Amino acid sequence: MESSKLEILYQDEHLVAVNKPAGMLVHRNEYTQEEFENLLNLLSRQLKKYLYPVHRLDRATAGVMLFALTKECSNALMQAFAE
Repeated sequence: MESSKLEILYQDEHLVAVNKPAGMLVHRNEYTQEEFENLLNLLSRQLKKYLYPVHRLDRATAGVMLFALTKECSNALMQAFAE
């Protein structure tokens, strides 16, 4: 997947929604090896922006993943998901 672009479903000045493929990590964690590519890194390079994941999907799960473009938006979206 590294050579191809991720499918962006929606993007504005606050957030971006992307189609997460099954089998891909959302972000690196202490249980994965560094060589595993992840959605956060791929999308960040594609958009050339710092991103904040606001929820997660399991590695095996495909679906829509939201990333905030600002810390303020990230906090608001995480609170909305929690409620």
